[in-house]
Amino acid sequence: MSDADRVILQPACLRDLSWVAAFMRQADRDEVFALMADDNPLALAARLDLVTEQAWCAHWRGRAVAAFGATPNGPHVAEVWLFASDDWSHVALSVTRFILRRVMPDLAAAGFVRAQCQSAAGHVTAHAWLERLGAVREGIHPLRGRGGETFITFAWRRGDPAVEQFLAAATSYHSSSTTEKGA
Repeated sequence: MSDADRVILQPACLRDLSWVAAFMRQADRDEVFALMADDNPLALAARLDLVTEQAWCAHWRGRAVAAFGATPNGPHVAEVWLFASDDWSHVALSVTRFILRRVMPDLAAAGFVRAQCQSAAGHVTAHAWLERLGAVREGIHPLRGRGGETFITFAWRRGDPAVEQFLAAATSYHSSSTTEKGA
């Protein structure tokens, strides 16, 4: 892999959030903006930059192509989110590893007992990815979107045996891997 193709994961900044929001792949655009008052990518980026302390961007070929993070929603609950450009396939594995090895264990260590997100019913590739990350489908919400779209809640809950087993493995990996950077 050339240096140009190397994936770099960095804390998100407004510039990178704005870039990814402006160039979101269509399935993410449909999903994200259905839950907002309008289709304004800059408003999305500004809101996330303001309310999210745990946010990252994945860069490929010198450009931010995915944004993801966890936003507190009350005590011990995190709303997790991700959106990406059409270049998602180039960073997907690195982002997945980072979420599994760092983000989820860090949320658990910070006292979060639940992480959740809502995904548009038609965004089946997102559903498959969330389930590979250990999320459980919890509920279907008809008419949740601005245009009447149906959404599905996915969640990770402390105390669920699969989540506890995963966290134990991830925490063990995280503590034994001190040389790997960003993946």
